[in-house]
Amino acid sequence: PKETKAKTCPIPPQKHPGEIKSNPEKTSRIENESKSKGSKSCPPREKYKYAPKRIADDSKDANSAGQKTATSSSSKWDKFDADQALADLENEGNPENPSWRVSKDPGVATVDCVGYKKSKEEVALDTDLAAGVKRMKSMLRIRLANAQQCKQNGNDLVKARNWAGALRFYEDGSEQLGVAKSAAPLMSESLGNRVKQLSTALVNNAALCHLKLGQYKAAHECAKEVLKEDRANIKALCRNAAALIELGRDQLAKATLDKVEKLKPSSKQAAQLMARLEEKKKEG
Repeated sequence: PKETKAKTCPIPPQKHPGEIKSNPEKTSRIENESKSKGSKSCPPREKYKYAPKRIADDSKDANSAGQKTATSSSSKWDKFDADQALADLENEGNPENPSWRVSKDPGVATVDCVGYKKSKEEVALDTDLAAGVKRMKSMLRIRLANAQQCKQNGNDLVKARNWAGALRFYEDGSEQLGVAKSAAPLMSESLGNRVKQLSTALVNNAALCHLKLGQYKAAHECAKEVLKEDRANIKALCRNAAALIELGRDQLAKATLDKVEKLKPSSKQAAQLMARLEEKKKEG
């Protein structure tokens, strides 16, 4: 057989991966165009000549401002004269020259200065007095209620003829009104009348209990205490006369009964005491 020779084809040279073949003509053309346009390169960055300013802390400024405001406010309050301010309000509208007012009641005459300007010490004193009067009136109402309850309890025991128990309640009620009687000038007229009437009833009832218990001297003292406030009190006059008879002071007892007869001729108790005084005189 005839041998044949294989044909061989030339292998083109292999390019390195990623290798880019440069074109010298194209490169020179781009450089010429950039020079013709007069392009300039970017200037280099300059360093900061000064450090950046520190941002102020607004919270510290606000706190310091608040402290200054609070300090100034407190200093203004310390300088504020409350007493003088009250005096200015009290004296507002009052004339420079005050006037005088005269008032009179049976047996009493008073002269008041009207519209004069008070000093701050006087205004402060008036304020304290007003507060004290208010507290006093509150206390008097409480004591008045307690004394009224004592009277009611004593009356219930009198009905049961428990004279000693009733006497204790009457004396407790009088003790409750002890401060009230001394504070009479601070009370209103209606409150003062209530205190006076209740005190009279308590002492009068105590005189009755002393008589029933044979304590004639104490009964006489109680009756005299009532008659100091009310000379025409029929119950006190009769109980005083009864105590005087037991104490052997017949003449004074008769004079007391004569007074009752003039004030109230129909008094049965006075008639009984007068009859007893006549029997004692006969026994004589």
